[in-house]
Amino acid sequence: TKRKTMEPSSSQSESKKRPSKTKQYKPVMLTSIRTLISSFEKQSHDGLTELFHNYTFVGCADPNFALVQHKTKLYLMNVCSISEQAFYQIALRRFSNFGTIRLSPSLPLEKLLELAFDNPASGWTPEEGDKHDLIDANIKHLVAMAPMLQEYFGIQIDASGNLLTLPQIVDNYVPPIAELPLFCLRLITEVDWEQEADCLNGICMELARFFSLAPLPKDQEAAFEAEDPYDHQSRSWKIQHVLFPIFRTELTPLKKFAND
Repeated sequence: TKRKTMEPSSSQSESKKRPSKTKQYKPVMLTSIRTLISSFEKQSHDGLTELFHNYTFVGCADPNFALVQHKTKLYLMNVCSISEQAFYQIALRRFSNFGTIRLSPSLPLEKLLELAFDNPASGWTPEEGDKHDLIDANIKHLVAMAPMLQEYFGIQIDASGNLLTLPQIVDNYVPPIAELPLFCLRLITEVDWEQEADCLNGICMELARFFSLAPLPKDQEAAFEAEDPYDHQSRSWKIQHVLFPIFRTELTPLKKFAND
């Protein structure tokens, strides 16, 4: 069986040391996206902004929280919730400017959605309708929306219903492929496709949920503690060397973060 991989395209193999801000992006012209960006920027917290720009990373307290130092104080940060907000903001700011992660081989939406429906997290029950009928309807909808998804979000779906690419929201970071089936389903169930602003916002929210660091259950903490911190695939390495640099340069800290 051919191994499924996700490969960043073109510039995505560049050094992690190169700040993403040096890249040139087309300005966001769509009013609805500019309004959404303005909405979260108005909620920024000056003190937290200064903290995020000047913290010193201390280490992971556990799989979901990390310690940072700012001046003489230590702060405990919820990495999972902050990462979701960071990816949401980046998705809005890089609207229609995404690089792509090419799936090799491409993945049929039929199989992905079948896996999603079989996952208890989907919430589907037979009373809601025949699973295969729902899958067919969902595929038709995503194929119909494919030009928009590719142009605005780097999500490429061919006419046969195969998923070819995902957006590269930030360099050197690939979302967990195990979460891909639910992401595809939630593009249908959690996005309002009738209203432009709600639709685009919903897609950005689902991308953020897909890309963000998911909370690790208590029963997996032992495996986390046994990780090699120098392994680039380890959770702790990604937290320190991928996510926290993103928080420093890409995140507008919100007032609600004071409780995270």
